[in-house]
Amino acid sequence: MTLFSCFKQSVVAGLALCGNQFTLVKVKRFTQKIILKGFAVVPIPADLIMDGKIDQSTRMIDIIKRLVEMAHAENCDTAIGLPASFVIRKKIKLPDYLTDKECEAEISGNIERYVPGIHEELNFDYVRLMGQEKNMLLIAARTAQIKSFVTIVEAAGLKVRVVDVDIYALARAMHFAYPSEQVQIIVVVDSVLLQLIVLQQQKIIFSHQFTMSDEESMVEKIEHGLQLFSTETKLFYEKKIFLMGNLKNIVHFKHIVQNELGFHVEVANPFLFIMLAAYLDKQEFYAKAPRLISAFGLTMRRYPVW
Repeated sequence: MTLFSCFKQSVVAGLALCGNQFTLVKVKRFTQKIILKGFAVVPIPADLIMDGKIDQSTRMIDIIKRLVEMAHAENCDTAIGLPASFVIRKKIKLPDYLTDKECEAEISGNIERYVPGIHEELNFDYVRLMGQEKNMLLIAARTAQIKSFVTIVEAAGLKVRVVDVDIYALARAMHFAYPSEQVQIIVVVDSVLLQLIVLQQQKIIFSHQFTMSDEESMVEKIEHGLQLFSTETKLFYEKKIFLMGNLKNIVHFKHIVQNELGFHVEVANPFLFIMLAAYLDKQEFYAKAPRLISAFGLTMRRYPVW
């Protein structure tokens, strides 16, 4: 395993906001191995996140403090993950010959054209898309929203080094445990959303979200998402789904999807190749593991040197 070969031994944490809960994972990374040192899952009262805005009250800070204490992650360098529903993702076209600096300048100078209708300050990033007419994926989030999240996390005792998006953290964790150049279908479920994410060559090539409030069943949502993917990309994919998320009876749901869609369904477990610290409750950890994947993927982000 060479994923962390550029790192010296280090302890880092990943904090993910997943639906109606925070999840936190703390790991110690060595050149050839990873040791999981702490984990925690804490629910968030519904009134503390409204319309994509995170309440900055002492209640929210206290919730994250409890999470940090449970995972023994005080003062850890941390990557935090925003839900995909908090960010704007849009495919755009730029000249192929532009350098990264020129792309950044072009997007920054014309952000209102690329993201119309939003008059607040935005932070953005982009990913080059190979072989597609619209050759850039623009990812943007409201600056005030990011600053708000960073402020409460740091007030709770963590050192924020990176802000990421949850689906990219999931993709990173998948590549760690299930490296493949082929198309991979991932379904992430929680109490609020069902997300269908498709990877190819370790990159996200399609994603779609469904809310849990409409009349479609979860299996119908997956089927609908796969139809959208096939229509948009025309790509062949193996009839296999990796299942993740905050669903208490996730194994039962696995069998429902398998029986109704005729797909092989596997509950994803990227923790197969890591060690658990001896003092951790292994039974509790593996019961919560499907909910911890985003947080684990966040610990794999390369950290800037500040």
